[in-house]
Amino acid sequence: MRISSVERKILWAAIEDYAGLWELIWELATSCPEISEPERRSVAERVVRDLLEHNCIELYERSEIGGKERPVPRGRWDNLLSSEANWHEPSTKSTEVLIGATPAGEEVYAAEVND
Repeated sequence: MRISSVERKILWAAIEDYAGLWELIWELATSCPEISEPERRSVAERVVRDLLEHNCIELYERSEIGGKERPVPRGRWDNLLSSEANWHEPSTKSTEVLIGATPAGEEVYAAEVND
């Protein structure tokens, strides 16, 4: 699987640690300052969906900051990714939606970097 530079940045965020959806928009703000915030959200969502479909990342929820991450069943992905609230920095009492890399995602990233 070949990945774009934006996919590479988002995949790296998932490899480095669990990354909140809102953090992906921040990442794109620094790497793609020429696109607007609504466009960044749209790009981030599209890339997350693509990486999920290719088994490069998994979706997680965390109920409290510093709490335990729980995998999200595939049947809930669409609702969580479609919810605008999940793409904004959560308050201290809200559930966070995060991504984390899979072993397959780490392999894809390593292959891209070593090319």
